[in-house]
Amino acid sequence: MENSAVFNVRMDIRAVATLHRHFKRRGLEFSSVSTLTRHTVEYFADRYVESFGAEPFASVADATNYLESQGLLGALKTRGSSALKKALQAESLELEGIDPSYLKRKSVVSEDQIAKAKEILQNRQADECSGAILGPKPGEVKKGE
Repeated sequence: MENSAVFNVRMDIRAVATLHRHFKRRGLEFSSVSTLTRHTVEYFADRYVESFGAEPFASVADATNYLESQGLLGALKTRGSSALKKALQAESLELEGIDPSYLKRKSVVSEDQIAKAKEILQNRQADECSGAILGPKPGEVKKGE
């Protein structure tokens, strides 16, 4: 699942070059500053959790709500809103037991599509529980015909 957001960030170019050289010497290659920055921030966050007991956010929704409450999502509401909406929708579908893999082919899923997916899943589960067969197998004739 996509759980990233696009942030516009100003950084000291010397720090970026220092990090790139550090990781390159350890065998890690990055094709863009964006990838280098993402790797560095995620690595730092993981170490902070391990070393200092920082409490990580378990869901995209919780992380989004927190950053919003702190006033840190201003630019994200315009630039990264589509990707963030997809991540939140995918997480919501997963919690409902629906495979959100088809979201990769769609830009944004409507509420109607989510409702239809839930209805299909519920009907499928009801048919499986009742033992109902969804029609004859190919080449098979229904009784009485």
